[in-house]
This record gives sequence, C-alpha cells and structure tokens, in this order.
Amino acid sequence: MSNSIFREIEYSDAIDFINKMFLILNEYEGKHFIFRGQNGKDELGPSISRGEIVNKIGIFLPEIESVIIELLQREFVAYVNPLPSNILEYLAIAQHHGLPTRLLDWTLLPVYALWFALPSARYRTFQRSFVNNSKCYPTVIALEIKNTDFYDQANLPLKSAEIDKSDKIKFYNPKPFSKRILTQQGLFSVHRFDSNKNNFISLENEKDFLMNRICVKFIPNKVDGFDGATDLFTILQQLSHLGANYRTIYPDLDGFCKNIGLEMIQLMFEKYLQEIKIAHPCA
Repeated sequence: MSNSIFREIEYSDAIDFINKMFLILNEYEGKHFIFRGQNGKDELGPSISRGEIVNKIGIFLPEIESVIIELLQREFVAYVNPLPSNILEYLAIAQHHGLPTRLLDWTLLPVYALWFALPSARYRTFQRSFVNNSKCYPTVIALEIKNTDFYDQANLPLKSAEIDKSDKIKFYNPKPFSKRILTQQGLFSVHRFDSNKNNFISLENEKDFLMNRICVKFIPNKVDGFDGATDLFTILQQLSHLGANYRTIYPDLDGFCKNIGLEMIQLMFEKYLQEIKIAHPCA
C-alpha cells in the first residue's frame, strides 16, 4: 500500500506538535481519534510480528501464540485476581508487563503518544542518546476511530481463531486492570494472522479498514530525525511541562524514581551545556 494513505505533518518540537495536533482536531471536529507514538518508520504491526527471525519462522506464530496463551491461562492464577475472562484480557495484561503479543498499544492522549515515541524518554537510553547524539525519528499516528471498530464487550473472542476469522482489524478497550493503563488511557488494536504471508497483518495493510478514514502521521521536520541530545532534551522538557513524564505516565514508585533519575541526567546535560559556553564563549 502506498504511504499516501497517511497525511504527513512535520513538527519541530512538542509545542509545535500540540499546536498542529489541535489544528487537525479542529479541522475534523466531531471525529474521534486515537494516537500511537513510535520511534522510527516501522510499520504499525504488533510486537510479536517484528524481528528478522519472524521472517524465517512466521508460519509457526499461531502455534507459538497458542503455547503462550496456554501458559498464561495456567500460571496467571499466581499473579492475577480475578482471572481474565477472555483471550484479549489475557493478552492485554501480558503485553502490559512486557510480553510480545498480537496487540498494538494506542492511547487517547496525543501528548502521551509523543512521549512514548521518544527513545530518550527512557532513563538509560537518554544517557546513550546524549553521549552519542544519536538520531531518532519520533512519529505519532492520529487515527480516526469509530464505535463499530471496537469489539463488543459482551461478545469478546475466547480463542485466537475467532480473531483471525474477522474480515478486518478490530480494537479492544480493556478494563482498567492497573492504575497505569487507566492513567495512560490505553487501548489496543488486535491484529489478524495472515496465513498467506505467515505474519500478523499490519495496520497499513488493512486496506478495507483504512478506506475513507482519516489517518495523520506527525513526523520530525528534519529528514534524518532529531538529534539525540539537544532536540530531544528540549522536547522532554516541554512534555514534562505539558504533564507527560515518567511520574504522570507511570503513577507509582517505579515511575516516581525513574522520573527523578531522568531529571538528574537532564541536570547533568544542562551543566554540560554551561561548561561548553564557558569554554567556548563565541560558539
């Protein structure tokens, strides 16, 4: 499918992103959108479908997923109470805790989507981005969504085969099984398995779903992406002022401590910039 299905809008920083996002929302007043942030130009496919190894063993993905689901159903009793009542709830909780699944994360909050698109928003990777000044390409997708796109909460699939029988991609709005998912206003796209291509279908390849639907992609205004130090440092500061940081997105002790750690690294970066100005006043 041609990338022209997405209307592309360039942004320079978080403030510019928000301003242009509001212009889009005003332009399509009355429409409802969900948002996804990701670093890079990868397809909008679920985590279980990514990686070079998938190209070699894709035919076995349904079998692998079945084993994973069986393990979840057997072992969740030690960790989750009450137990999930359907396959999507099992997968949503598992993905929330780091397991690759056929689900893809989205949010109702565009500011949070931009934060998730920044690799340097993570505590450890900010150090690497800063030291190496590595490039990144934070992209945010705004996708028009309709009530009919969601699974009926009273008739959720019980098996993977029921998902794959659907004629198009569907969306799942989970129960607030954790404070994080509630705060992030998260939801998921549920991707079908294509036995002809031996992989799960990415959003770009859901032609019937995307037909006559508003799809906007916000991309950096620099061809190679933003600088891993200066540009992202500015965007992170702006997002924090807009209410998107570790502490707000992960409202627990883990998020609180990681936010302090990130602020510590940002303070180091500020000191570094000051030292450069002192050493090279004419720079």
